[in-house]
Amino acid sequence: LPPRRAPAMVAGSGSFSLVRPTRTPLWAPDRTKAFVKVVVLADGGHGSDGRPLSRVVRDGEGGGEPELFAAEDLLPRMENRACVANMDELVELNEAEMLANIEEMYNRCQPSTPGDGWSAVYTSVGPVLIAMNPFTELNMYDSEWVAAFRKAGNQGSIDWAWRTLGPHCYLTAEQAFQGLRRN
Repeated sequence: LPPRRAPAMVAGSGSFSLVRPTRTPLWAPDRTKAFVKVVVLADGGHGSDGRPLSRVVRDGEGGGEPELFAAEDLLPRMENRACVANMDELVELNEAEMLANIEEMYNRCQPSTPGDGWSAVYTSVGPVLIAMNPFTELNMYDSEWVAAFRKAGNQGSIDWAWRTLGPHCYLTAEQAFQGLRRN
């Protein structure tokens, strides 16, 4: 049998090609870093199993030697991605973008008082709160933080708290409490 080929992009057909244009920024799987930044050099033909391949080179690390990856293993990457508290706001929501966002958050400075920015250790995806261990004590669990989230809940401004104070275990607790009060 001839090797399988990815369907060519045909407008309106719902079919797409995994072959990406030259210089497209992507994430490639990596054994030590989970994912690394790469850019497409060229179509890499097809592997012995018929899967389309892409020839890529590492981006921002001196390039190095071109590597071949199965096109389906490469994930879209935003070049000028901003760090966000709510990962639902990522333009590309995939494992590599989420890990890059978490790494960037982890390297941020933790705000010392509520309202000075969102936490460097909490993020969310949909209703799921993600907490990172900062391996140090943070001043974000005192009565001032509790009061800020409590006040927002009592005023019915949970959305304001989410945008201003960001994801936090106190926000999750306040959302649950307000939900119980409504129902």
